[in-house]
Amino acid sequence: MNNNTGINSDWLEKLKAKCDIVSVLSKYIKLERKGKTYWSCCPFHHEKTPSFAVNEYEQYYHCFGCKESGDVIKFVQTFESVDFLDAVQILADSVKMELPSFSNDKEIFELKQKKTKSKEILRLTNERYKQNLANVPNNPAINYLKKRDISNESIKKFEIGFSKDWNDLPAFLKSKGFTYDEMKEAGVVEFGETGNNVYDFVGERLTFPIFNTSEEVVGFSARILKQSDFAKYKNTFQTVMFNKSKAIFGINHLKKEKQQGSLKQIIVVEGQIDVIAMHQSGFTTAVACMGTALTKEHARELSRFCNEVVLCFDGDTAGTMATMKSIETLSEFDFNVRVVALPAGVDPDDYIKQFGKEKMQELIDNAKSVIEYKLEVNAAKFDMEKPDEKAKFLKVAIDILNSLQTFSQKQVYLEKIRNLSGVPIDVLRRDMSQTSVATKTETKKIEKPEFDASDNAISKATKFVLASVIHKKPYAESKHLTEEFFKNPLFKSVFNYVIEQRKSGKEVIISDLYNVFDIDSSQSLKEVIYYNFDDIGNNAKQYFDDSLWVYFQDKLKERQQKLSEEYRNCTSEIERKQIALEISNIAKQLKSKRLED
Repeated sequence: MNNNTGINSDWLEKLKAKCDIVSVLSKYIKLERKGKTYWSCCPFHHEKTPSFAVNEYEQYYHCFGCKESGDVIKFVQTFESVDFLDAVQILADSVKMELPSFSNDKEIFELKQKKTKSKEILRLTNERYKQNLANVPNNPAINYLKKRDISNESIKKFEIGFSKDWNDLPAFLKSKGFTYDEMKEAGVVEFGETGNNVYDFVGERLTFPIFNTSEEVVGFSARILKQSDFAKYKNTFQTVMFNKSKAIFGINHLKKEKQQGSLKQIIVVEGQIDVIAMHQSGFTTAVACMGTALTKEHARELSRFCNEVVLCFDGDTAGTMATMKSIETLSEFDFNVRVVALPAGVDPDDYIKQFGKEKMQELIDNAKSVIEYKLEVNAAKFDMEKPDEKAKFLKVAIDILNSLQTFSQKQVYLEKIRNLSGVPIDVLRRDMSQTSVATKTETKKIEKPEFDASDNAISKATKFVLASVIHKKPYAESKHLTEEFFKNPLFKSVFNYVIEQRKSGKEVIISDLYNVFDIDSSQSLKEVIYYNFDDIGNNAKQYFDDSLWVYFQDKLKERQQKLSEEYRNCTSEIERKQIALEISNIAKQLKSKRLED
């Protein structure tokens, strides 16, 4: 059987049979068995009490906290931050299975080929750059690294390299059998205006390879080494391997810290040199985004490692703006965010050089809360000597405080506002209370959203019934249950698949469904697969029968209505009696509220 992944379902089943989910996940996280289930703290969100459950028999996992769930392929895909095909490749390599030919999707096959070639091109490109750094005489890159006090250990750790000119790399890759088009798809070359010439995309620059969590090079960031009108830094353009909005410099080292159990917080800085300087000083959880503001994709990537983030951007206007934007983005992912406020015009590398790593540690240990930082940033925008300016600040400050959940939290920062503005605390407290009341009044005026039709009785009944079938509940064996019960086409397909497999003598487990259906694209199907039967209690069989009855009750009423119309139009006395008898039987069944045996 085939599916939308382009890989034969039977082959996927064989792969997962060799990649037992408990064995594979144990390489990533610590699992503890309790009864028939294995438990762990979720690797995809921060928690102290384990809510991440692994079902060995059904070969799937589910977190009751963040609701992340899937089979062994989905786990590798999410943990390693790779796509489906790469996750399959990782697992296949681990058990020495060769990927089959792609069965039904030319685009998937072509994408896989492009990614495979791009990975090799990027790997060879990185090796070439490292060779250049080590072997080119009178190397300006070496002089720059010495000037910035970057050690040999750091050069090796971050695999820093050098593009010595514009033509060396294309010629080198050509000698390895790659075409110029393939090089461009990998993001390492660009064509001249006429299309006849091919150039190294980061020619004559210091190169920093960007790795993913699988230690694969996905792109480069490169710094210019001489005075020029060109941009100081240049990043790989968007490719099948590189996405600037998702790539994080140093995330491969972050993963190592996580695996060693030493990851307590993530320090986010602005650039590659800052990351390297931080690592050299012992701050080995420092990372940087790729010359862009921290995006939701970046935040989602970071959330897999730790829930505490310290922002340590440059102490200038641009750094302050980047910090404020990053705070808003991170707040959507439930991070505990703190901020290091560096002196104006100073970046982390400068600060360490001037004051030492001990002072940097003090700054991190005493990093400001988000509220404190916001208050200080906004206070700097206004002239407190002018009454109208002070009034504007106070309005902003009170709004910031009212974003907090509890009154006690708000009280903590009233003294901070007083110190910044000179306004007595009792006055601030009164203003805060009045603003809070006004906000609640406005909230009451918001109309309640319309009732969601997907939550009606039939929808709930359908989900429970299909969940009971999938999870092989004994009460789910019913002659009354057919595919007609399921109006949702996807639910009907899942039901038919399970029944067909059973008829052929195979019992379907949850993991098998991932081979055939795109579960992640359907929230309703995910709710079915990870149905919480504890909510039903000890009356599951009765609830199942009642769920079937919800559907058949409507069918019986439709039949009753149709028979009543036939009775009115019927001229044969014998037929009228037969119709009347059936109507009577339906009425009795509707009254009894149960299905006939």
